Amino acid sequence: MKVLFWNTNGKKVDSLLLSTAIQMAVDIIVLAEYEENENDFLEAVNQSEEVFVELPQIACKRITIFYREDIATIEHGPESNYYTTKKLTLDNGFQILMVAVHLPSKTNQSDITQTLEAAEFKKEIVGAEKVFDTENTFVVGDFNMNPFEHGMISASAFHSIPCEKIAGTGSRIIKDRPHRFFYNPMWNMFGDMDDNPGTYFYRDSEQPVYFWNILDQVIIRPSISKYFIKNSLKILKNINGDSLVSTKSGRPNLSDHLPIIFEFDFKKDI
Repeated sequence: MKVLFWNTNGKKVDSLLLSTAIQMAVDIIVLAEYEENENDFLEAVNQSEEVFVELPQIACKRITIFYREDIATIEHGPESNYYTTKKLTLDNGFQILMVAVHLPSKTNQSDITQTLEAAEFKKEIVGAEKVFDTENTFVVGDFNMNPFEHGMISASAFHSIPCEKIAGTGSRIIKDRPHRFFYNPMWNMFGDMDDNPGTYFYRDSEQPVYFWNILDQVIIRPSISKYFIKNSLKILKNINGDSLVSTKSGRPNLSDHLPIIFEFDFKKDI
């Protein structure tokens, strides 16, 4: 199951989405700030056969999801303006909880507020896991935090860590309270060895500036991390030859975010 996430920043991206759906064989497309006509995309992508459909949201207007209809049977779960949860049941009966997020921007809240809100949001994920009776969860989207920030790593918040082996221990106890882990593979994307140091570029006159940030992420419960194909995780600089970055600066030149793509093999050892 191949998944693409992109905060499109309201830009015209349908032709690129068409390429990802067809040439890159993406199964689920999760979008934030998508402002084009959904029906136009569906009409274009389904010219040869009816394959993709839109997954409707009720309360969550910040996220748009297209998916191949034969990939899974989908049940709708809890959602708000900032997230939506979907239970996917594959044709072999395996069940997964997908949570798609577009969390509030740093420009609208302090780091402390962001961390506390992440903790509240994690409680809602745990609640959805109880509703659907599964911990086979992955969360994807624009977290508006880097992987190393408190809201991402704190035990009461997302508790998402870069080591799959430690995450695989399940949880840790703090003040007699258990806190389950998420595994966060996005830590592997830091640095410029592949000339792609992040998904979002920002600079200002503050003393500490990261320049490149990884705000767009996928985090994974240990119960399904073994199905995650690690070398499939990529920050896309181009889609089938169409560049998403400036030739001169290397910064995003269409949306202000670059998309991420990754894949699970849920047929493995099930």
